[in-house]
Amino acid sequence: MGPVMGQANGMVRMIQDGLNDMTVLYKYIFYKAYHFCINVFKEKDFPWMFATGVVSITFVANIISFLELIEYLMLPSRINIYGEYHGYFSLGLLIFSAILMKYNNFYQKVLKEVEEYSVEKRRRMAFISVAYVLVVFISLIYLAYLIRENT
Repeated sequence: MGPVMGQANGMVRMIQDGLNDMTVLYKYIFYKAYHFCINVFKEKDFPWMFATGVVSITFVANIISFLELIEYLMLPSRINIYGEYHGYFSLGLLIFSAILMKYNNFYQKVLKEVEEYSVEKRRRMAFISVAYVLVVFISLIYLAYLIRENT
């Protein structure tokens, strides 16, 4: 195996590790939103649906802020043309996620997996998840401000 293949394997491993880390983060956000719904709203029947919605909104906000930033930097004059499809993407992702979470009660497996995290990992994930959600939504709001100022 040559140096190019070694670099490619290292890059693939890095991407896989990053995706695994994001999966853990979204599972933790789901876990916290699930318990938030139970504790604050006193919802007993469908807290998994609320948590699925929170994760879906966070995921979509992350993707939209990234794509809008690219659009803003590359095509600032056409920024508003492409924005009409975000709602369809959000709704589709929410429906897909809800079906996935309910199928074979996958959400219970996610809850059980997060409950098995060590105390240290939970503390670290609490900080990271709050920071992640704040950064995603602040960047989305700031990007909306930039677009509004320049159109």
